[in-house]
Amino acid sequence: MEKNTTVHENTEKEIKKPLFVPKIDIYSDDANIYLLGDFPGVLENALEVSLEKDTLTIEGKVSPYALNETELKYSEYRVGDFRRVFTLNENVDADKIEATLKNGALRVVLPRTKPVTKKIEVKTN
Repeated sequence: MEKNTTVHENTEKEIKKPLFVPKIDIYSDDANIYLLGDFPGVLENALEVSLEKDTLTIEGKVSPYALNETELKYSEYRVGDFRRVFTLNENVDADKIEATLKNGALRVVLPRTKPVTKKIEVKTN
């Protein structure tokens, strides 16, 4: 899925580029939730994974490829940024979240928090 967006750079110059919504596979086991997705052209320093309250956001920025002193005449490949937002319906350990990007393939591991079980002592007056 693709949307158009306008990006404002520090130079106040507007650049129109597409915003892609990448497909993500979600797996889970007793300990973790795993997100796997493709972010072609995104470099590690241009990828941001953030968690705020129960919202997980994944954003990747892609710079267009250009050869020195050439002009693009025809293109079949669209360059754009990526963005996905998820609402988590279970608690995860935010300090232990891991994200790995290798050759455009992203893997995010969200460790589940163990439910707190505590016996409460009942006092009598």
